[in-house]
Amino acid sequence: MTVAALSQETCDVTGPFDEFDYSSSSQQQPQQPQNKWYSQYVDLIPDSLESIFIRFKAIVLYEPPVGIVTLFLAARLLWTGRIFQVYTSKYKSVDGVLTQEEKKTKRRHRLQVPLDMDDQAYVKFGGVERIRRQLCWSALNDILQKGNASAQVEAAVDALSVSYKPRESRYQFVEEMITPLSTLEKVLIEDESKVNKKSVKLRDMWETPKTDMEVMLQLAAKTAEIRALDALLRVIRDQLLTTSSRLFRNLKHWKRRVYIDNNLSWIFHRLMKASIEGDRLRLSYANAAFQSEVSRLGSLTQVLIERPPDMDDKALLNALAKSSRANQEAAEEENLANGQTKPTMAKRWSAKSLARAIPKVSKYSLRFNAEGRGRLSLRVYDGATNIRSDVAQNELLRNMDCNPRQWIDRAHDWTENARRVLCDVLRESIETSVSENEQANNNLDVIDKWCTYDCGNCADLDKQWMAILNLVDNLDSLRRVGEGKELSITDSGIKVWTERLDVFGIPSSLALVGVAKVLHNYLLPYWPKLKSGSRKGLTIAWDIFKSRFWKPFYGIVEGLMSKDTGLLDAFDIENEEHSLDNMLKDLNLGDGSPESRKAALQAAARLYEEQLDNGVIRSAVRGRLVRLLLIQVQQLKAGLLHAMSSIDVLVAANRLNIQILAAIPAVLIVYFGTRLIVRSIFTVRAKDIRPIKEVHAEMSDYLDELEMTFLLATTVSIPTMVESENHDGTEVVATTVTSILQPIDLGSSVLRIYRYLILLDYCGPLFPHRATSSIRHSMQELVTSHRLGTDRQVALLRLIKQKHMDLLKYL
Repeated sequence: MTVAALSQETCDVTGPFDEFDYSSSSQQQPQQPQNKWYSQYVDLIPDSLESIFIRFKAIVLYEPPVGIVTLFLAARLLWTGRIFQVYTSKYKSVDGVLTQEEKKTKRRHRLQVPLDMDDQAYVKFGGVERIRRQLCWSALNDILQKGNASAQVEAAVDALSVSYKPRESRYQFVEEMITPLSTLEKVLIEDESKVNKKSVKLRDMWETPKTDMEVMLQLAAKTAEIRALDALLRVIRDQLLTTSSRLFRNLKHWKRRVYIDNNLSWIFHRLMKASIEGDRLRLSYANAAFQSEVSRLGSLTQVLIERPPDMDDKALLNALAKSSRANQEAAEEENLANGQTKPTMAKRWSAKSLARAIPKVSKYSLRFNAEGRGRLSLRVYDGATNIRSDVAQNELLRNMDCNPRQWIDRAHDWTENARRVLCDVLRESIETSVSENEQANNNLDVIDKWCTYDCGNCADLDKQWMAILNLVDNLDSLRRVGEGKELSITDSGIKVWTERLDVFGIPSSLALVGVAKVLHNYLLPYWPKLKSGSRKGLTIAWDIFKSRFWKPFYGIVEGLMSKDTGLLDAFDIENEEHSLDNMLKDLNLGDGSPESRKAALQAAARLYEEQLDNGVIRSAVRGRLVRLLLIQVQQLKAGLLHAMSSIDVLVAANRLNIQILAAIPAVLIVYFGTRLIVRSIFTVRAKDIRPIKEVHAEMSDYLDELEMTFLLATTVSIPTMVESENHDGTEVVATTVTSILQPIDLGSSVLRIYRYLILLDYCGPLFPHRATSSIRHSMQELVTSHRLGTDRQVALLRLIKQKHMDLLKYL
């Protein structure tokens, strides 16, 4: 056999991956396209780019999936910079401590459930105390812009400029607040020390201010501190909700274990005796840990509810209106001073005036049905958007509804209480945890200093804040008493030492390429069957789509938009009947009119019988029998066309109904398929395979437990006013009897609301957005209405239960 024949035979052998062999593709000339304008653009492509594309395609399709896996791993090593690092930076040490970047990623993907309306204020307005913050910033920022501001004013403006950014965690908001807030407190302490000529503690700085500027600075400082503390309390509240949910699942597990032990103890009495006692002891530990965690959660929630309220919205409206009028008066005075009632054309179109005249995009808004008339309109929002400094100062210092000095005292009392409760929660969580955390134990003294405003030389205020923030961030990682420890391969250090062998990330990448190679070799013999099976499957799927989806809906649209083609459009019934009348007239059996057709046909039938009696052959030779047979055929044809016309009318009248019936299976497939996909999304997100109705029943149980907690709340008597005095001089005090929740009851209520909202969020795609939003808003109001008493909470809860039961009609 010659070499040419051998090479030809080799080239004729085809394999399952023959379409991916591009070894000789560089030698083949690409086919020129037939389209002239397309060929012009193809000619503009350099040969080097064309060869690069061919080589890239050959690499990607080399022994699938080896080529694509190799290319992906190489791109990942270069993009992440792992190829330039000897060891991975995921773990700092063998202990497996996560880096700050890993923690930020974890916080970013953590689900933040808004439990009250103040949680929504972070998303909508950038944080709490939005009105007082805006007024303080407007009052101090103008002083800063003039260039004669002190260090206190600059630090206050920086602290008030920090706002919650969309799609970030509250941890990052507190982290951004620490530096400007610490700087502000340091500057205020230094200034107070210079005035009093002695060292001043942070807790002594909030004495009664003397001047308006001191009041403004203390307002700004307290507003910034409240914003930071509120966000920090919500961070630790979310951490406690996570741990409480974990302890709740642990408690349910041990209750189930004890229930099983009690039911099996009569069978295996001696064997189960030790197990029953151990499980009961672990159940006691789990219950104690859960109750303690819920009590801490209730204390934090109580502090958040008792936060001093923000200024009324009318203060902001008054400030905006006064600023707008003041700006107009200033502009009029400037025009009068220049001797003009309005700007001249030269001044109007100067460079500076033109720059001022260019409107901002935020002033314009394209709205539909803005006035309730159902039309689209472009609206411009004139007026002042920035508040003048003098107006803001007057609104803050002279507001009769909110005395600034009284508010500073109330805010300081709240911040002291918030720091104390937060430090107690941190200290109890650290002391009652069974996991070792050296960093937490070393920061216990920092907790005491930060809690009591005892900053020492106050040079490490930012360090104290960061220490507290790190403790709060790691609070959910502490293992409580009664919790089991998860057995992981990272505990033995095997994973860490294995990663240390992954130098520059090359060994792990080569291992993945090897796995891809093994997968290729394994699938190589089965590739023809897989390819043919996939093609058949695609063909079947396309046929199903075309016959069950496309054709029925296309028929409906075509039937509505165009005239249907009937069955008798190619025939003319009147012509056939006229031909029958002429044939009868030729035999002298009628006058050729439609009125004589019936009698003529009867006469033709009698004549046909006579011709048969006279003899078939004789009648056929004379031709009359043949003509009579043709008349019968024409009569049959006309009758069939009449019958078909009736059928055509019936089909045309029911064509749309038949097409709609044909489309019903497609609609059902889409409907139930969509619900199945949505339910699978719930299963994936919630990691729960239960039916939705069972999840709905669990949510109903949470509402029933909430109602029971509110009904069993502690009843207290609150003194209101002195009505009169007795004869012996003692005062008669009027009291109001109300029911309030203790911290443990409040914590358990917040936990149930949290778990309900989590399930509602997971089930959200199954229900209308309007219904779920209404329930979510009512649940947020339920947390805020704690100060109103349990009677109103029960009434609101019953309204929520009615909305919750209405969700069943969508299942």
